Amino acid sequence: MSAATLCIGLPAQVNADCRVLLLGSMPGIASLQAQHYYAHPRNRFWPLLGDLCGFDPAMPYAQRLQALAANGVGLWDVIGRCERRGSLDADIVRGTEVANALPALIAALPDLQLIGCNGGAAMQAFQRWVQPQLATSAKVLALPSTSPANAAWSLPRLRQAWQPVAVALATSSGHRQDNTLPTGSAGGHEQQRVPAACVLKTPVTVGAGSRWPHNRRFPTPDCRSSPHGRNQGSTCPRYR
Repeated sequence: MSAATLCIGLPAQVNADCRVLLLGSMPGIASLQAQHYYAHPRNRFWPLLGDLCGFDPAMPYAQRLQALAANGVGLWDVIGRCERRGSLDADIVRGTEVANALPALIAALPDLQLIGCNGGAAMQAFQRWVQPQLATSAKVLALPSTSPANAAWSLPRLRQAWQPVAVALATSSGHRQDNTLPTGSAGGHEQQRVPAACVLKTPVTVGAGSRWPHNRRFPTPDCRSSPHGRNQGSTCPRYR
């Protein structure tokens, strides 16, 4: 059995007027190394969101983030850090998971219509660590994974299953002018703090080194697990 290594997730990409919040479980090795969400070239996330939101998925990463923000879509993961012995969700060392401060973030999103969990592992983690502390009228939905390991789901089939995202984005609502976020833990569970810079009133711009407004820098991920063969399941984080 390989030694467990510390994996630290990516910062939230969420605007104050977010209407759809899309959550993964824990970023895979490709995403952590690139410091990009869904960086594996065969993950269908970006082609799918390009279809739903009307932007070119081949655009540079920073422009894709801007396009999501302009359409009211936010990105984060349920798990903020954990120890992992390999590349799979099943390799996460149970008891080492620290959930991101999603209840605090969600409470600061008055326009939120839908919380979509990308894959079964993300939904299970959300139900375990987030939902018991949650007070929101937003619908929570398990969406089929966009991972290439979920090969049974073609892009057209994924597009059909992800239509609730398009519906929620079409919902008109007011826009919050205050971008202040509460931080800390809730319900006795340790959680990652939410930097105020995670919620902005204007589209997010990410430059080299994931530099954010006010020169705020986030932790560099450390996930150096040994490569493993392709997993045939639908929740393999290596393919995110």
